[in-house]
Amino acid sequence: MTPTTAASVQIPRPDARRAVLLVCLFALALYIGTLQHEFVWDDHHTIEHNQYITQARYLPRFFTDDVTRLTSGALHAVYYRPLFWTSFLLDFSVWGLRPAGFYLTNLLLYALACLLVFRLARSLLENAEAALIATLLFAAHPAHVETVAWVSGRVEPMAAIGVLLAIGWYGQACLGAGWRRYATLLCSLAVFGLALLSKETAASLPLILLWREVTIGPKTPGHPPGRVGAAALRLVPFFVVVLGLLWFRSDALARWAAEAMGTGTFWDRVPGSLELVARYILLAIFPVHLQPMYALARPATLSAPWPLAGLALLILSAGLAVWWRRRWPVASFGLGWFLLALAPVLDLMPVSPRALTFAGRYLFIPTIGLALLVGAVLARLLPAGEKDNQEVRAKASPHPVMRRVAIAASVLLLLGWSVRTLTYIPVFRDDLRLFTRMADEVPGIALGHQNLGLALLQAGHTQDALRSLERAVAVEPGDSRAQLALAGAYIASGRAAEGLRALDGLAPRLGQQYTYLRIRAGASLAMQEWAAAVEVLTRGLQRYPDAADLHLLLGVALERLDDLPRAEEAYRGAQALSPTIPGGHLVLARLLLRTGRAEEAASQARAALRLAPESAAGARVLALALEATGDRAGAREAWERALELNDTPATRAEVRQHLFTPGRPIGQAPTRSP
Repeated sequence: MTPTTAASVQIPRPDARRAVLLVCLFALALYIGTLQHEFVWDDHHTIEHNQYITQARYLPRFFTDDVTRLTSGALHAVYYRPLFWTSFLLDFSVWGLRPAGFYLTNLLLYALACLLVFRLARSLLENAEAALIATLLFAAHPAHVETVAWVSGRVEPMAAIGVLLAIGWYGQACLGAGWRRYATLLCSLAVFGLALLSKETAASLPLILLWREVTIGPKTPGHPPGRVGAAALRLVPFFVVVLGLLWFRSDALARWAAEAMGTGTFWDRVPGSLELVARYILLAIFPVHLQPMYALARPATLSAPWPLAGLALLILSAGLAVWWRRRWPVASFGLGWFLLALAPVLDLMPVSPRALTFAGRYLFIPTIGLALLVGAVLARLLPAGEKDNQEVRAKASPHPVMRRVAIAASVLLLLGWSVRTLTYIPVFRDDLRLFTRMADEVPGIALGHQNLGLALLQAGHTQDALRSLERAVAVEPGDSRAQLALAGAYIASGRAAEGLRALDGLAPRLGQQYTYLRIRAGASLAMQEWAAAVEVLTRGLQRYPDAADLHLLLGVALERLDDLPRAEEAYRGAQALSPTIPGGHLVLARLLLRTGRAEEAASQARAALRLAPESAAGARVLALALEATGDRAGAREAWERALELNDTPATRAEVRQHLFTPGRPIGQAPTRSP
C-alpha cells in the first residue's frame, strides 16, 4: 500500500470554502454580543487610562518595558508582551476609546485562530467531517470566553495564531527543497518570535514540534516518523529563540521571584503544579463551573488529594501519548500537545501575587491539542466523506451504531458547550457584573471585594462601595492594596481626613508606588492643602516622569496657589504626554481664559468636547471663551448644549446670567432645520 499523500486527502476547494465559512460564522455568532461590552478589569489600566497606547512615539517602549512600567505601576507584574501593547495602539488609532472597536479586534483574532485550528486538523486528519466538528467544539469551548469577552484576554489567541502559523510553515519547510525550504523555515521561526512577543507561553512550541516529529513525522499522515536527531537539529533555532528571551528577561524574572513572591524553592512549587494539572484536565473536559478568578491555596505536600490526582492523570496521559505513538499518531500528537502546552501555565515559576495561579483562559493553546485528539477519535467513528479517497473510506468504516452514537454525542456536546459559553459571556459585560460574580464566588479573598467596591464607587454608589472595601480589608487585613483602595474611597466620599490617616499608615510600605502617590495627592487637593499636594506630586514625577495625570494634578495644585506660569507648563506637559485626556484640554482652557487668551481657550475647549462630547463642563467653558471672543452665536449654541447636558437649577441660573432669548424660555430646545 502506498503512503497517503497530502494532496489525496484534501477536500476539494468548494467544500473547503464552505467549511471555512461555517467555522468563521460560528465563532463570530457566539461572541457577537461582546461588541456591546464595556472595558472591564485590567482594561482600565491597559487601555482606558493608559497614555502609552495613544501615540506611536511610545512604540519602542513596548519592546523594552514590562507591564509594570507600561501601566505606571498600576499593574505589578513582569509580563513582557510587546505585540499585545502594539495591538492596543493600532486599535486606539482607529477607534479611539470606543470599546466596540477593541472587541471587534478580539472577535477577528478569535475567528482567525479557529480557522488555523481547522487548517491544522484538516492537514492531519484523513476525515473532513471529523476535522470540522473538532474545530467547532474548539470554538465553542466555554473556557475560551475570557479570551474574547475581555479585551485584555486577546493575548491568548494572538499567541496561538503565531504558534499555528509556525507549525504550518514548519510542515511546508519539511516538504520543500532548496532555497524554498530554508525560506519557509525562516518564516516559521519569524512567526514563532511574534508569538513569543505576544505571550511567553508560546515557548512550548519547539517541544510540540519535536513531539510531532516523533509521532506523525515531519510531513503528513502516512509518511513514517522522521529521525529525532535530524528534527532536533532543525529545531535548534527555535530553542535558541526561547533561550534568548529567557536570557533577556532573566534579571526581571529573578528580581520578581526574589522580591515580590518569596514562595520557596522550585520543589516547593511542584505539589501546586500537580494540582493544576488535575484542575486543568478537569476544566478542559468538563467546563461547567467557570469563574473569572479562582482562589486556590498552594498545597504543601505531594500527599494531598489534588496533587495525587494530578500526578496520576499526568502519568496516565503521558503513558497513553507514548503508547499511541505508533498505533494512533494523531491522537498521540494531540494529547502530547495538550500536556506540553500546559507546562508553561503550571505555575512552576512565580508569575502572579496569588498563591496558585489558575485561569480558564490559560487553556486556549492546550485545547488545540484537545481538539486534535477529539478529531482523531471522530475520524475513527465517523464515515469518510464522498470526496475523500477510496483508501480513506476503506479505513473509516465503523459500525453504523457507533457512527450514530458519535454524531449524536458530538451534536449534544456542541450544543451544551455553546449554551454554557453564551450564558457565561454576559459576566464580562461590565465591571459591576464581573466583580459581583467575583466577590460572590471567592468571598474569602480581598481582591474580589476590592474590585467590586471600586466599581460601585465609579458608579456613584458610595456607601455600598465603602462597605465592600471595608469587607476587603476585614477579609485580608494585611492586603495593602485593599487598604489603599479604601483610603482612596474615603477621600472620594468626602472623608479626606480619614483617608489621609489611612495613607499615613501605608506610607512606609507603599510610599513610592504610583497609585499611592496619586491618591495621596488627591487627598491633599480635597483638603485644599495645595502646597502639600505640590510636594507629593513633585516627588511622584521624579519617580514617574511620564505619568500624564500626575502632571495634570500638579497643574491644578499650582493654579490654586496662583502660580499660573508653572500651572500652564504642567498642563501642557500632560497634553504632550497624552493628548487624549479630555480633562487636560479642559483645565488648560480654563487657565487660558483666566489669563485673557480667549481664542486659544476656545480651541482647547473644542478639543475637550471632541474627546468627550457629553461633557457639560466642556460646553460651559467653550461658551465662556466664545463670549470673550465676541462670538455671540457660537456662545449661544454652546450654552444651550451645556444646559441640554446638565439641566439643573444652577446651570439654568448661569445661562440666564449670560444668555436670555425673548419669547423662548431658557432651556427650551431651539428648532433645528432637518
